Amino acid sequence: MAPRPLSVATAAVAGGTAAVALLVAVLWATWGRSSTAVPSEASVPATAASSRELRRRVRRYGNSFPEADVPHYPLLGRAYALTSLHNIAARIGNVFNLEIFVIDSLAAGGTISSCYERINELAIETLASIAKADTKKGLLGWLGKGHAKGVEVHIFFRRFTFSIICVFIAGADPKQSAQLSTCRTDIETIVAGLGDLIFPAALPYTPFSVGMKTRAKVVDILQRLIDDRRARTAAGESFPDVLGNLMNGKMTDGVPMTDTEIIDNVIDILFAGYDTTSALLTTTMHYLTRVVSSTDRTLLQAEIDGLQFPGDMPTEEELQSLPVLDAFLKESLRIKTPINAVFRRAATDTELAGAPVKAGTILLAMNGPTMLDASLFQDPEAFDLTRFLPGGPGDVAPTYAYLPFGSGPHMCLGMNLAKLEFKVFIFQLLRRYRVEAGSAPPVPESFPVQMFRSSVHLTERQA
Repeated sequence: MAPRPLSVATAAVAGGTAAVALLVAVLWATWGRSSTAVPSEASVPATAASSRELRRRVRRYGNSFPEADVPHYPLLGRAYALTSLHNIAARIGNVFNLEIFVIDSLAAGGTISSCYERINELAIETLASIAKADTKKGLLGWLGKGHAKGVEVHIFFRRFTFSIICVFIAGADPKQSAQLSTCRTDIETIVAGLGDLIFPAALPYTPFSVGMKTRAKVVDILQRLIDDRRARTAAGESFPDVLGNLMNGKMTDGVPMTDTEIIDNVIDILFAGYDTTSALLTTTMHYLTRVVSSTDRTLLQAEIDGLQFPGDMPTEEELQSLPVLDAFLKESLRIKTPINAVFRRAATDTELAGAPVKAGTILLAMNGPTMLDASLFQDPEAFDLTRFLPGGPGDVAPTYAYLPFGSGPHMCLGMNLAKLEFKVFIFQLLRRYRVEAGSAPPVPESFPVQMFRSSVHLTERQA
């Protein structure tokens, strides 16, 4: 009997199985091999013991895991960061740590404080947009059903934080800042390409390929902004913002940055400067409406209501002086930090909790689990606002126990801006609205940042 021809469905399954096998082989060839010795799983102690030993050795010997420069990599450009993680990660590198010069330039000229008024305005506008969306009725609106599920807030926070980072980068020229803010979906497309670690880089129509094409569009926009500023600077204008600082400053070796280097770093700042903060705010809405105790909420609400000031916003100094709001920020960052871990490469042969670590070994420093370690924080899974009040147990936590922004020379360069955005938004939220959980359950996500997607109801408070 002649062999029975394969059906379309059977052929598809066979082809899919072959494709999966090919992908597994490619992954094994690119990621499974390493030129450095990594301690076996059996030789690595428990997380708590590892974190304690790491802190002890850092205190005794210093940080032996600095980062090194890498060549230009396609999607994000040269950001002076971590050495490539085998062949597969050489395509994307580490986007969170920039050259020391960039860190200095971000703080120069009071750049963060100059954004304060605009952050408040954007927070008020964002809250109004969420409240308006919450009042819209669906197909059953005529029955008075309304928005039972509430408003999914993440997209509103992405717009909010991206607008702020654009003001931060190019706010000395409102027109340029507004032009830069049109790139939000383009940056999201680039970020989507970061997760494409399977298909060959040259293969068209993959997330990586689309990300590369989109990156070229963003590069063109940034180059036009730089050219415009350079011509106006020659005519006597000045631009006291991040882009202006990058264009006018020099690297640590005294050499000015090239346009390519400026553009690469601006793209990094655009990504890292809004995605993490929007995730933090989204997760905080989940905890605020579903987890935080009524006692803690009352304490936070009372502090915000008790601050008296004229107009729509307190001064930045008044906002920063609120201890309960500060404790709420710290506990929000501890219990679900957006960046759960960072890579480090051992610069020298060393030992970690009895496990030998050779120079060049890639290590994953788990800052998120460290902040949930029961040996460091009492009842770590509980959201306890009082933990970080002055004199509280979290306020005197051991060194290297609380690491939402990393530590040392590679600490998050946008840390102070992120804190300010968070405090402004939570202050304006609780000052103006009552916030309640929507009926839609929170949805956890872990890439490119971890968070709980959440939905809320906002009701304007009566004066």
